[in-house]
Amino acid sequence: FGMIFKPINELRIGFAIHTPTWYSLTETNYGSVDGSFEAQTTGAGGSVQTHPFKFSTYTNDGYESLVDWEYRTPWKFMVGAAGVIGQKGII
Repeated sequence: FGMIFKPINELRIGFAIHTPTWYSLTETNYGSVDGSFEAQTTGAGGSVQTHPFKFSTYTNDGYESLVDWEYRTPWKFMVGAAGVIGQKGII
């Protein structure tokens, strides 16, 4: 919000106000891990045996991580002035 006044032709006076902004955010993350690998061993007589292994580390809801963010901007008040010299110059 702002305004500019022209009390006389050669002078302009302005002001502006910026109101605060409040911002809030909740971030929710879920995660899980699944994996598998195979191990090989050599048995008697040189035979190779494969042993598969699978694992999971999750439940019905997985792993939940919550982060709350809050942000607030301040009030801002601005004032300005400009002078006109003749018809071509502004200070």
